[in-house]
Amino acid sequence: YTLSLHDALPISVDEYPVSRFSVLAEGTDVRFELRREAGTLHFRGSFDGKRGHGTFTFAGDPAYAKEIGARPSDLRLLELAVYDIPLSYVREMRELGYARPVPRQARPRNLHEYLRWHFRDLFGHRDHDSSLQQLEAFHAHGVTPDFVRGMQEAGLRDVSSWDLVELHQHGVDSAYVQGLAASGYQRLFPFQIIELHQHGISPDWLRGVVQAGYGNVAQDQLITLHEHGIDGDAIRRAGSSGGRLTPEDLISLQARGRLGR
Repeated sequence: YTLSLHDALPISVDEYPVSRFSVLAEGTDVRFELRREAGTLHFRGSFDGKRGHGTFTFAGDPAYAKEIGARPSDLRLLELAVYDIPLSYVREMRELGYARPVPRQARPRNLHEYLRWHFRDLFGHRDHDSSLQQLEAFHAHGVTPDFVRGMQEAGLRDVSSWDLVELHQHGVDSAYVQGLAASGYQRLFPFQIIELHQHGISPDWLRGVVQAGYGNVAQDQLITLHEHGIDGDAIRRAGSSGGRLTPEDLISLQARGRLGR
């Protein structure tokens, strides 16, 4: 059977087996329920055995609402119920530092903290989303606690929920992030990791370039070197005659076929 919810949500169409409902009998005044951890949907309407229509009300579960810092009347709790997000998922995400509001003081305590906040805002790394928005984003995009845990173990411990969603959507896994970190290249922001991944730059390639002495070049130069087929071995060959070549010099030599193999 298909359940269509209008008004409270833009439009949500989902299919549920009859066994999910408390009672679903034929009649002109049918009442039944769909129970979820986040709350219960109460339906009332008519049903002829094949099709039906009617209205519903929603009662949020107080314990669930308290767990995520919301009121039982918050309509977004209805979304969590429709998506059937279990409390265990909420708790795991909270233990990992997400899905809960993080209070902070109104003003930075010192210059170091001011600069840290400034750059986090500049690169979109401070998480202003509510606990409900974070849960909805994670669940809608298939971000699991294991994925978040893996990213944290790989070194991404202070990133926003949307950064994690973007990493997941672009197919970046914890092994890739860990490999980049082990290459010796400078600390990368999530959007930079995604860009390197999109351009097919592997941790092994990056490690070779860093070991060849180019660990401090800009990311766009790294991408250009990779696009021109220049790796760590090629850089070492070019520098064997003495002197350090710029990325532009290396690209010029490669274009003229003078890097060799």
